[in-house]
Amino acid sequence: MEASNASMTPTFEATRAGQPDGGNGPRDPGHVLTPATRLADVGGAFLRGLAEPYSTVSRTDAFRFTENGLDVTSSGGQLAHAESHTGLQTYVDQGRHQVVLIGLARIGGEHHAFALRVAVAEGQVSEAEAIVASDRLGHFSDVEQLAHPDIVYRAPIPEDRASDELELLRIADSYWEALEAGDGSMIPVDYRCDSFHNGKKVTNNLSILLSPDATVHTVESLVNGTRGARPTVLDRRYPVVDTQLGIVISFTMADFHTNPHSPRPDNGSFYLATIFKIVDGRIRVFDEIREILPLGMTSGWQSTEERV
Repeated sequence: MEASNASMTPTFEATRAGQPDGGNGPRDPGHVLTPATRLADVGGAFLRGLAEPYSTVSRTDAFRFTENGLDVTSSGGQLAHAESHTGLQTYVDQGRHQVVLIGLARIGGEHHAFALRVAVAEGQVSEAEAIVASDRLGHFSDVEQLAHPDIVYRAPIPEDRASDELELLRIADSYWEALEAGDGSMIPVDYRCDSFHNGKKVTNNLSILLSPDATVHTVESLVNGTRGARPTVLDRRYPVVDTQLGIVISFTMADFHTNPHSPRPDNGSFYLATIFKIVDGRIRVFDEIREILPLGMTSGWQSTEERV
């Protein structure tokens, strides 16, 4: 597998769609143009350009753009109507020539969580893939919490506590292997590990004790609780692996089948962008941006190339 050359530090910023200068105005004096920042700049400019009548971002002839599994190459999808983007996190992987942006898009006056993957070939955008969550507040969503990203994802990992690229991929992929097996004990999780879905903390949260789940979940119990839905995760892709930050970002489609014994009708194809923070060979924390689609729907990008 090609060695990753991901950026050391992701950028966290708030941007506004439709800026008069198209986002190309004077830069912060501290903004240094390195290969990583150039890739991040292309991703940010592409996102901003979706809401502009004339984008300055060049696209390849074979460019394709999907949103929630649907082709939006011509329309730009919901993100083309965003009034602003806040809580924006940008992660790049130079080796894979990809950038992932995670944050909130204000659409129709309301915030929606989103994740956007952009692939770049020789300075041109060749692919774009977006997940835009429709659920804003509920059992597995609290999108306003994403307005202030957790700074733990920005923290560099000391060399003696870091993992190499293959180890990072193995650890992140173990989550999807465990989900398919319905066995949360397969996941190496840190003692302090928590999971967040569309901004909502779903582990060690007393509010879920009052829900139909009637329990306080750990990562292991969450995974064990899906066993009856017989989940399958055939579509697993890893556009960003950053050994210096201990970051792995995956885009997956997990099929949850009907479970008559579940207190919640969660069946469907769960389209997920997940960011894992890995320290000491264990998952320290992870966030998911997700949209539940009809069962059997695909991302349109599925590949088994990077299954570990």
